[in-house]
Amino acid sequence: MASGNDAQFAALQRAQRLRSVLGVHSPEGFCLVDGSPIVWQRFRAPIDSGAATESVVCLHDAGSGSREFYPLISRIPVGSQLLMLDWPGHGHSADPVEPAFSLEHCSSLLNGVLHQLEIRQPILLGSGFGAAVAIRYAAGHPAGVMGLVLCQPAGLVSSSLISSSPRSSSPTRKSNCTAASKINGPARRQALRLEVVESALRSLCEEANLSLRQSETGLRSALQTLRSPVLFALSRESRAYPLQKYLDLLDPLLKSAPQHRFTVFTGGFNPIWDEPERFAQALTGFIQAQLPLSRHRHAWLLSAVDWPTRTMNLWKCVHPECPAEQVLSEGQNPNDATQ
Repeated sequence: MASGNDAQFAALQRAQRLRSVLGVHSPEGFCLVDGSPIVWQRFRAPIDSGAATESVVCLHDAGSGSREFYPLISRIPVGSQLLMLDWPGHGHSADPVEPAFSLEHCSSLLNGVLHQLEIRQPILLGSGFGAAVAIRYAAGHPAGVMGLVLCQPAGLVSSSLISSSPRSSSPTRKSNCTAASKINGPARRQALRLEVVESALRSLCEEANLSLRQSETGLRSALQTLRSPVLFALSRESRAYPLQKYLDLLDPLLKSAPQHRFTVFTGGFNPIWDEPERFAQALTGFIQAQLPLSRHRHAWLLSAVDWPTRTMNLWKCVHPECPAEQVLSEGQNPNDATQ
Protein backbone atom coordinates (compact mmCIF):
# COMPACT_ATOMS: atom_id res chain seq x y z
CA MET A 1 0.00 0.00 0.00
CA ALA A 2 1.34 3.41 -0.94
CA SER A 3 2.30 5.71 1.91
CA GLY A 4 0.67 9.10 2.43
CA ASN A 5 3.75 10.82 1.01
CA ASP A 6 3.69 8.57 -2.08
CA ALA A 7 0.02 9.33 -2.68
CA GLN A 8 0.65 13.04 -2.24
CA PHE A 9 3.55 12.92 -4.69
CA ALA A 10 1.45 11.00 -7.23
CA ALA A 11 -1.34 13.56 -6.90
CA LEU A 12 1.18 16.38 -7.44
CA GLN A 13 2.55 14.68 -10.56
CA ARG A 14 -0.97 14.21 -11.92
CA ALA A 15 -1.77 17.89 -11.30
CA GLN A 16 1.42 18.94 -13.10
CA ARG A 17 0.57 16.74 -16.09
CA LEU A 18 -2.97 18.12 -16.22
CA ARG A 19 -2.02 21.78 -16.10
CA SER A 20 0.79 21.32 -18.64
CA VAL A 21 -1.87 20.98 -21.35
CA LEU A 22 -2.57 24.70 -20.87
CA GLY A 23 0.98 25.71 -21.72
CA VAL A 24 1.84 26.60 -25.31
CA HIS A 25 4.09 24.05 -27.06
CA SER A 26 7.45 23.35 -25.42
CA PRO A 27 9.00 25.97 -23.15
CA GLU A 28 11.76 28.03 -24.74
CA GLY A 29 13.29 29.15 -21.45
CA PHE A 30 12.59 30.29 -17.93
CA CYS A 31 13.40 33.22 -15.67
CA LEU A 32 14.08 32.64 -11.99
CA VAL A 33 12.34 35.46 -10.12
CA ASP A 34 12.07 35.50 -6.32
CA GLY A 35 12.77 31.78 -6.32
CA SER A 36 10.00 31.04 -8.84
CA PRO A 37 10.95 29.68 -12.28
CA ILE A 38 8.67 31.40 -14.81
CA VAL A 39 8.53 29.45 -18.07
CA TRP A 40 8.19 31.48 -21.27
CA GLN A 41 7.91 31.01 -25.01
CA ARG A 42 8.47 33.60 -27.72
CA PHE A 43 6.67 33.67 -31.09
CA ARG A 44 7.74 35.96 -33.92
CA ALA A 45 6.02 37.04 -37.11
CA PRO A 46 7.92 37.58 -40.35
CA ILE A 47 9.19 41.15 -40.37
CA ASP A 48 10.46 43.40 -43.12
CA SER A 49 14.16 44.16 -43.38
CA GLY A 50 15.21 46.82 -40.89
CA ALA A 51 11.87 46.89 -39.06
CA ALA A 52 11.81 47.13 -35.27
CA THR A 53 10.16 44.31 -33.36
CA GLU A 54 7.50 45.33 -30.86
CA SER A 55 6.98 43.03 -27.87
CA VAL A 56 3.51 41.94 -26.80
CA VAL A 57 3.69 40.23 -23.40
CA CYS A 58 0.76 37.87 -22.86
CA LEU A 59 -0.51 37.45 -19.28
CA HIS A 60 -3.02 34.64 -18.86
CA ASP A 61 -5.92 34.23 -16.46
CA ALA A 62 -5.61 32.41 -13.13
CA GLY A 63 -6.62 28.78 -13.56
CA SER A 64 -5.59 28.88 -17.21
CA GLY A 65 -2.20 29.01 -18.96
CA SER A 66 -0.33 30.53 -21.86
CA ARG A 67 -2.36 28.40 -24.26
CA GLU A 68 -5.06 31.01 -23.67
CA PHE A 69 -3.32 33.03 -26.43
CA TYR A 70 -2.85 30.11 -28.82
CA PRO A 71 -5.19 31.53 -31.53
CA LEU A 72 -2.82 34.49 -31.94
CA ILE A 73 0.23 32.41 -32.89
CA SER A 74 -0.84 32.22 -36.52
CA ARG A 75 -2.04 35.83 -36.47
CA ILE A 76 0.94 37.70 -34.97
CA PRO A 77 0.90 41.37 -36.02
CA VAL A 78 3.58 42.15 -38.59
CA GLY A 79 6.69 43.53 -36.94
CA SER A 80 5.72 42.16 -33.54
CA GLN A 81 6.60 39.27 -31.28
CA LEU A 82 4.48 37.55 -28.65
CA LEU A 83 6.04 36.57 -25.33
CA MET A 84 3.82 34.08 -23.51
CA LEU A 85 4.58 33.07 -19.93
CA ASP A 86 3.02 30.72 -17.42
CA TRP A 87 2.31 32.00 -13.91
CA PRO A 88 3.66 29.83 -11.05
CA GLY A 89 1.67 26.62 -10.71
CA HIS A 90 0.21 27.03 -14.21
CA GLY A 91 1.10 25.46 -17.55
CA HIS A 92 4.75 24.41 -17.55
CA SER A 93 5.85 26.59 -14.61
CA ALA A 94 6.64 25.00 -11.25
CA ASP A 95 4.54 25.49 -8.14
CA PRO A 96 4.80 28.93 -6.53
CA VAL A 97 7.36 29.56 -3.81
CA GLU A 98 5.50 32.62 -2.54
CA PRO A 99 2.78 31.51 -0.08
CA ALA A 100 0.05 33.61 -1.75
CA PHE A 101 -0.79 33.88 -5.44
CA SER A 102 -1.66 37.57 -5.67
CA LEU A 103 -1.70 40.60 -7.97
CA GLU A 104 1.24 42.12 -6.13
CA HIS A 105 3.36 38.99 -6.40
CA CYS A 106 2.58 38.45 -10.09
CA SER A 107 3.33 42.12 -10.83
CA SER A 108 6.72 41.63 -9.17
CA LEU A 109 7.30 38.46 -11.18
CA LEU A 110 6.43 40.29 -14.40
CA ASN A 111 8.90 43.03 -13.55
CA GLY A 112 11.62 40.44 -13.04
CA VAL A 113 10.86 38.66 -16.32
CA LEU A 114 10.89 41.90 -18.33
CA HIS A 115 14.17 42.93 -16.70
CA GLN A 116 15.90 39.60 -17.33
CA LEU A 117 14.73 39.39 -20.95
CA GLU A 118 15.59 43.09 -21.49
CA ILE A 119 12.11 43.94 -22.76
CA ARG A 120 11.42 47.65 -22.57
CA GLN A 121 8.05 49.34 -23.02
CA PRO A 122 6.05 46.33 -24.20
CA ILE A 123 2.38 46.12 -24.96
CA LEU A 124 0.83 44.13 -22.11
CA LEU A 125 -1.96 41.82 -23.28
CA GLY A 126 -3.77 40.50 -20.22
CA SER A 127 -6.79 38.24 -19.88
CA GLY A 128 -8.91 38.01 -16.73
CA PHE A 129 -6.55 37.93 -13.74
CA GLY A 130 -3.65 38.65 -16.13
CA ALA A 131 -5.37 41.88 -17.18
CA ALA A 132 -5.62 42.92 -13.52
CA VAL A 133 -1.88 42.23 -13.15
CA ALA A 134 -1.26 44.40 -16.22
CA ILE A 135 -3.18 47.30 -14.62
CA ARG A 136 -1.27 46.92 -11.36
CA TYR A 137 2.09 46.77 -13.14
CA ALA A 138 1.37 49.76 -15.40
CA ALA A 139 0.23 51.84 -12.42
CA GLY A 140 3.52 51.12 -10.66
CA HIS A 141 5.67 51.55 -13.78
CA PRO A 142 3.98 54.36 -15.76
CA ALA A 143 6.92 54.72 -18.16
CA GLY A 144 7.44 50.98 -18.48
CA VAL A 145 4.66 50.07 -20.93
CA MET A 146 3.60 51.31 -24.35
CA GLY A 147 -0.03 50.33 -23.87
CA LEU A 148 -2.42 47.77 -22.40
CA VAL A 149 -4.85 45.41 -24.09
CA LEU A 150 -7.24 44.18 -21.40
CA CYS A 151 -9.34 41.19 -22.38
CA GLN A 152 -12.22 40.82 -19.92
CA PRO A 153 -10.23 42.28 -17.01
CA ALA A 154 -11.02 40.69 -13.66
CA GLY A 155 -11.41 42.58 -10.41
CA LEU A 156 -12.99 45.76 -11.77
CA VAL A 157 -16.59 44.73 -11.18
CA SER A 158 -17.72 42.51 -8.35
CA SER A 159 -18.84 39.56 -10.48
CA SER A 160 -15.60 39.25 -12.47
CA LEU A 161 -13.96 36.51 -10.41
CA ILE A 162 -12.28 33.31 -11.54
CA SER A 163 -14.13 30.04 -11.10
CA SER A 164 -12.66 27.98 -8.26
CA SER A 165 -15.57 25.63 -7.58
CA PRO A 166 -16.83 22.55 -9.44
CA ARG A 167 -18.38 23.27 -12.83
CA SER A 168 -21.77 22.01 -11.70
CA SER A 169 -22.15 24.95 -9.32
CA SER A 170 -19.88 27.53 -10.91
CA PRO A 171 -21.66 30.67 -12.17
CA THR A 172 -18.60 31.76 -14.12
CA ARG A 173 -16.73 29.37 -16.35
CA LYS A 174 -19.62 26.94 -16.59
CA SER A 175 -21.76 29.63 -18.19
CA ASN A 176 -18.84 30.65 -20.38
CA CYS A 177 -18.35 27.05 -21.51
CA THR A 178 -22.02 26.84 -22.43
CA ALA A 179 -21.76 30.02 -24.48
CA ALA A 180 -18.56 28.84 -26.14
CA SER A 181 -20.14 25.55 -27.20
CA LYS A 182 -22.62 27.49 -29.31
CA ILE A 183 -19.93 29.45 -31.17
CA ASN A 184 -17.01 27.41 -32.49
CA GLY A 185 -15.12 24.19 -31.96
CA PRO A 186 -11.77 25.64 -30.81
CA ALA A 187 -13.43 27.76 -28.11
CA ARG A 188 -15.40 24.76 -26.90
CA ARG A 189 -12.26 22.60 -26.71
CA GLN A 190 -10.41 25.30 -24.76
CA ALA A 191 -13.33 25.55 -22.33
CA LEU A 192 -13.19 21.79 -21.82
CA ARG A 193 -9.44 21.96 -21.13
CA LEU A 194 -10.11 24.50 -18.40
CA GLU A 195 -12.78 22.23 -16.99
CA VAL A 196 -10.42 19.25 -16.85
CA VAL A 197 -7.68 21.08 -14.93
CA GLU A 198 -9.92 23.05 -12.56
CA SER A 199 -9.43 20.74 -9.58
CA ALA A 200 -5.66 20.93 -9.98
CA LEU A 201 -5.71 24.73 -9.95
CA ARG A 202 -8.56 25.38 -7.53
CA SER A 203 -6.40 26.61 -4.63
CA LEU A 204 -4.57 29.10 -6.86
CA CYS A 205 -7.90 30.39 -8.20
CA GLU A 206 -9.13 30.90 -4.66
CA GLU A 207 -5.99 32.86 -3.79
CA ALA A 208 -6.36 34.93 -6.98
CA ASN A 209 -10.00 35.70 -6.15
CA LEU A 210 -9.07 36.80 -2.64
CA SER A 211 -6.47 39.15 -4.08
CA LEU A 212 -8.96 40.51 -6.63
CA ARG A 213 -11.61 41.16 -3.97
CA GLN A 214 -9.11 42.97 -1.78
CA SER A 215 -7.83 45.01 -4.72
CA GLU A 216 -11.07 46.04 -6.46
CA THR A 217 -11.04 49.64 -5.21
CA GLY A 218 -7.31 49.97 -5.86
CA LEU A 219 -7.63 48.58 -9.38
CA ARG A 220 -10.36 51.07 -10.25
CA SER A 221 -8.27 53.93 -8.90
CA ALA A 222 -5.21 52.69 -10.80
CA LEU A 223 -7.27 52.54 -13.99
CA GLN A 224 -8.20 56.19 -13.58
CA THR A 225 -4.55 57.24 -13.37
CA LEU A 226 -3.11 55.22 -16.26
CA ARG A 227 -1.32 57.35 -18.82
CA SER A 228 -0.70 54.51 -21.27
CA PRO A 229 -3.46 53.94 -23.85
CA VAL A 230 -5.76 51.02 -23.09
CA LEU A 231 -7.87 48.84 -25.38
CA PHE A 232 -10.64 46.98 -23.55
CA ALA A 233 -11.80 43.77 -25.26
CA LEU A 234 -15.20 42.66 -23.96
CA SER A 235 -17.56 39.79 -24.80
CA ARG A 236 -21.15 40.63 -25.62
CA GLU A 237 -22.70 37.55 -23.99
CA SER A 238 -20.40 36.77 -21.06
CA ARG A 239 -22.02 36.12 -17.68
CA ALA A 240 -18.73 36.11 -15.82
CA TYR A 241 -17.82 39.52 -17.26
CA PRO A 242 -21.20 41.23 -17.80
CA LEU A 243 -20.93 43.75 -20.60
CA GLN A 244 -23.30 46.35 -19.16
CA LYS A 245 -21.41 46.54 -15.86
CA TYR A 246 -18.18 47.17 -17.75
CA LEU A 247 -19.79 49.80 -19.95
CA ASP A 248 -21.10 51.58 -16.85
CA LEU A 249 -17.57 51.56 -15.45
CA LEU A 250 -15.88 52.64 -18.68
CA ASP A 251 -18.27 55.39 -19.76
CA PRO A 252 -16.89 58.11 -17.44
CA LEU A 253 -13.33 56.85 -17.94
CA LEU A 254 -13.49 57.09 -21.73
CA LYS A 255 -14.91 60.61 -21.53
CA SER A 256 -11.98 61.82 -19.42
CA ALA A 257 -9.29 59.74 -21.15
CA PRO A 258 -9.79 59.76 -24.94
CA GLN A 259 -6.65 57.67 -25.48
CA HIS A 260 -8.58 54.64 -24.19
CA ARG A 261 -11.14 52.72 -26.22
CA PHE A 262 -13.04 49.45 -26.19
CA THR A 263 -14.22 46.81 -28.65
CA VAL A 264 -17.10 44.39 -28.09
CA PHE A 265 -16.80 40.88 -29.53
CA THR A 266 -19.50 38.36 -30.32
CA GLY A 267 -19.67 35.39 -27.97
CA GLY A 268 -19.55 34.63 -24.28
CA PHE A 269 -16.31 32.75 -23.70
CA ASN A 270 -13.24 34.84 -24.54
CA PRO A 271 -12.76 37.31 -27.43
CA ILE A 272 -9.40 35.72 -28.32
CA TRP A 273 -11.15 32.40 -28.99
CA ASP A 274 -14.58 33.59 -30.07
CA GLU A 275 -13.35 35.94 -32.82
CA PRO A 276 -9.61 35.37 -33.25
CA GLU A 277 -9.31 37.12 -36.63
CA ARG A 278 -11.10 40.23 -35.45
CA PHE A 279 -9.20 40.25 -32.16
CA ALA A 280 -5.88 40.00 -34.01
CA GLN A 281 -6.89 42.92 -36.26
CA ALA A 282 -7.83 45.00 -33.22
CA LEU A 283 -4.50 44.15 -31.59
CA THR A 284 -2.60 45.06 -34.75
CA GLY A 285 -4.37 48.38 -35.05
CA PHE A 286 -3.76 49.20 -31.40
CA ILE A 287 -0.03 48.44 -31.66
CA GLN A 288 0.44 50.51 -34.81
CA ALA A 289 -1.46 53.46 -33.34
CA GLN A 290 1.07 53.65 -30.45
CA LEU A 291 4.21 53.72 -32.61
CA PRO A 292 5.94 56.87 -33.81
CA LEU A 293 4.70 57.85 -37.26
CA SER A 294 8.08 56.98 -38.79
CA ARG A 295 7.87 53.37 -37.52
CA HIS A 296 4.22 52.51 -37.91
CA ARG A 297 2.67 50.15 -40.48
CA HIS A 298 -0.73 50.92 -41.92
CA ALA A 299 -3.56 49.22 -40.03
CA TRP A 300 -7.01 50.07 -41.35
CA LEU A 301 -10.23 51.07 -39.65
CA LEU A 302 -13.56 51.26 -41.48
CA SER A 303 -14.41 54.97 -41.53
CA ALA A 304 -17.50 55.26 -43.78
CA VAL A 305 -19.85 52.75 -45.40
CA ASP A 306 -21.24 53.36 -48.89
CA TRP A 307 -18.74 56.14 -49.49
CA PRO A 308 -18.20 57.82 -51.88
CA THR A 309 -20.85 55.70 -53.61
CA ARG A 310 -22.98 52.71 -52.68
CA THR A 311 -21.13 49.40 -52.24
CA MET A 312 -17.87 51.32 -51.69
CA ASN A 313 -16.29 51.81 -48.24
CA LEU A 314 -13.74 54.28 -46.93
CA TRP A 315 -10.89 52.95 -44.77
CA LYS A 316 -8.44 55.11 -42.80
CA CYS A 317 -5.17 54.24 -41.09
CA VAL A 318 -5.60 53.88 -37.33
CA HIS A 319 -2.53 55.97 -36.52
CA PRO A 320 -3.76 59.37 -35.29
CA GLU A 321 -1.07 61.22 -37.28
CA CYS A 322 -1.30 59.22 -40.51
CA PRO A 323 -3.50 60.67 -43.28
CA ALA A 324 -3.55 57.48 -45.38
CA GLU A 325 -6.92 56.26 -46.58
CA GLN A 326 -8.32 54.04 -49.30
CA VAL A 327 -11.66 53.23 -50.89
CA LEU A 328 -12.50 49.56 -51.41
CA SER A 329 -15.46 47.59 -52.66
CA GLU A 330 -17.92 46.22 -50.12
CA GLY A 331 -16.64 42.96 -48.65
CA GLN A 332 -12.97 43.84 -48.99
CA ASN A 333 -10.92 44.30 -45.82
CA PRO A 334 -7.42 45.80 -46.21
CA ASN A 335 -6.36 44.20 -42.94
CA ASP A 336 -6.86 40.73 -44.42
CA ALA A 337 -3.56 39.69 -45.97
CA THR A 338 -5.29 36.91 -47.93
CA GLN A 339 -7.29 39.37 -50.03
